[in-house]
Amino acid sequence: MLGTATSGSAVNQLKIMLQNLVRERFGLTLHHESKEAPVYFLVVGKNGPKLTKAAEALDQVAPGPVARDKDGYFDLPPGAPDFVGLGTNGSVRVSARMQTMVNLADKLGLTLDRPVLDKTGLAGSYDFKLGYADQRLRGSRGGASTEASDPEPDLSDALQRQLGLKLESGNELLDFLVVDSANKIPTEN
Repeated sequence: MLGTATSGSAVNQLKIMLQNLVRERFGLTLHHESKEAPVYFLVVGKNGPKLTKAAEALDQVAPGPVARDKDGYFDLPPGAPDFVGLGTNGSVRVSARMQTMVNLADKLGLTLDRPVLDKTGLAGSYDFKLGYADQRLRGSRGGASTEASDPEPDLSDALQRQLGLKLESGNELLDFLVVDSANKIPTEN
């Protein structure tokens, strides 16, 4: 056995254990390579940020179901970090509690065609809601909607209007993990 995770294992230790497991079981060899790639930079808009500083974390957070408000956003309980998004029929509703700009940039990078890097210079954590239209989700639940009746802005406009942030295109030197070789069939336990 390569390692056993316990409840006290640090995240970095777990990552190293997983890397060692995959390396041994699949005969994986890889290397890091840096190269310039297209990115988006998350920056503060010309009129400044429109974010609410998050309150301090609570020692106890009441568990229970998370309800949605009249606009379709999740109403997250105070005192615990959370980031919840729901996309249906072309609309995306994101509710965030106690999130950093780095976390927001990372989440945006998952939905866009390239990574997003935080260049806002905003420290600390924030609570916010973000709603926007996403054409990739249009009709995914069987509903029909036209652009003319679509009251929501696209992601870029929503970031600017609702959060006072914007995305700028650019290039950045990024670290890539390159697989040199791997076995198709893992070794036995």
